Amino acid sequence: MTPAPTSSPKVTVFGSIVVDMVMRPAKLPCRGETVLAPGYTLHPGGKGANQALAASKSGVSTRMIGAIGTDALATVAVQELDRAGVDLTEVKHAKDFPTAAAAVLVEEGSGENQICVGTGANACAHADQLTDAILEDTTVLVLQMEVPFEQNWEAAKRAKQSGAPVILNMAPIA
Repeated sequence: MTPAPTSSPKVTVFGSIVVDMVMRPAKLPCRGETVLAPGYTLHPGGKGANQALAASKSGVSTRMIGAIGTDALATVAVQELDRAGVDLTEVKHAKDFPTAAAAVLVEEGSGENQICVGTGANACAHADQLTDAILEDTTVLVLQMEVPFEQNWEAAKRAKQSGAPVILNMAPIA
């Protein structure tokens, strides 16, 4: 019989925090074309934030590390994470960059989409936000490709040195 773990698992997500502006036009625009949608909705998102939210909602102690701006979208970006109990103490507030935002166009009827992400503060996510204490307290480090590659690479190397397994979701790869 396997002994029970002495501490609860802890997931640390190093990655993107984005606000999605979702519009639902009747058809997606062609190159150079403007289409109208009846409105839009704002939703917190980003591959990293979505991973942290899913981990927390599954009952795992979760920490999010990344960056947001100091603009009005910053609150929208982290509100669901905060409500879900994700530890946000290491989320950097980048004063010279806006919170990342995505324009998400979803064609009514077909569900086909087009997405463009304005990287914004995600470019400020830095592996040095992962302190040795955080890595020692981490059961698994989760990464994805919406923050600078070099920072992901450094985070993965440091996690390996500390003995924490790394999960890399390669999305979004074009």
